[in-house]
Amino acid sequence: MLNGIHSSRYNALRESNSLQDLDIQISHYQNPFNSKINLVYEIPKPSMINVDIYDVMGRKIKSLVNNYYSSGINSVKWDGTNENNNFVPSDTYFYKVQISAGIKTNKIFIHCFNQSN
Repeated sequence: MLNGIHSSRYNALRESNSLQDLDIQISHYQNPFNSKINLVYEIPKPSMINVDIYDVMGRKIKSLVNNYYSSGINSVKWDGTNENNNFVPSDTYFYKVQISAGIKTNKIFIHCFNQSN
């Protein structure tokens, strides 16, 4: 274990920063009044994109995007729920953005208010 994270799963989530080398820009921010996180990403060329949320144990919590997008700026919101639409606890999570050229991951903290709006 590495700081409470199983190292094999953590390493699988860490991957590389190869998307940064491809000039993909990814940012996130949380609405301070609810549990929603907005992920904004810019891709350099049309590509299949997968965006998934994982917990610190490496378990997939929710798949947000699995679609083909044209180049440019796109965004997706995570409402703090899992695949069953139940709110997850306030904690640290990882988002993974994958395009055909590589994978980028980053850590986020979500403060869940357990709201449905």
